[in-house]
Amino acid sequence: FNGLPAALSGNHPHLSQTDELELHGLRQIFDSEYERALEDQEIAWKARYAATRWSFILSSLCMIIYLWLGCMFYRSEAGWSVPDALLFTVYTCTTVGYGGPQPLPNTAAFHAFTSVYFLVGISGVTVLGAHTYQLVMLEATRMRSSPLQRRRGNGNGNRTLSRSS
Repeated sequence: FNGLPAALSGNHPHLSQTDELELHGLRQIFDSEYERALEDQEIAWKARYAATRWSFILSSLCMIIYLWLGCMFYRSEAGWSVPDALLFTVYTCTTVGYGGPQPLPNTAAFHAFTSVYFLVGISGVTVLGAHTYQLVMLEATRMRSSPLQRRRGNGNGNRTLSRSS
């Protein structure tokens, strides 16, 4: 260990041979327990990342299908082109509110569908945004601190503990 007090670094003049051996044994136990804890942490992170990534992919697919359904409805109900209908669905779900293609149909079906589509769309965008945020933050956390990789990546067999994380 680097940076440990002299009493714990070995070679202390006041420790007997038995005490040195016992201290060495304790260091080995602590090392193996620390290594195991780091491995458990890495396993837990990988499981959380996989679940978050799966949620992100699923919510993205749901949002694409949702936009496609809205696009098909507006194409048939309002007679808009696919790009115009898609633009209107994105504006509606994200509450941008630029309007869209003019004129807007003044039918009960159009108003009812748009009202429900708007409410569900806001929820979908919120869920997708939350999953995106979680995925980005998990990846940033992993990049910022991975103690197991730092500990193993020291190369030449010397193990050092770093308090910089």
